[in-house]
Amino acid sequence: MAQNRLFIERFKDLRFADPAVSVKRDGANAVFSSDVFVWGVCLDQDGESPVADDLFDLIPGVEYAIPWPEDRDLPVPQRCASALPWRSVR
Repeated sequence: MAQNRLFIERFKDLRFADPAVSVKRDGANAVFSSDVFVWGVCLDQDGESPVADDLFDLIPGVEYAIPWPEDRDLPVPQRCASALPWRSVR
């Protein structure tokens, strides 16, 4: 599924729902999901960790998987652009 986005509203007028990101393990993958659109999920804001995809959007009801070694704890989203002003994701 293509993950293109189109914001019809002017950016300053956008209102995003409070993001709630779920993460689960599926073999060698970390699988992310949300019941609302989440723009710009960031896992490593310092760029210190090897992450296959460090900035992605979540579409409601569509799971998004990235490779994640089974011996590492599941990643915790650090920030997301749709949580304005920027704050930690719950």
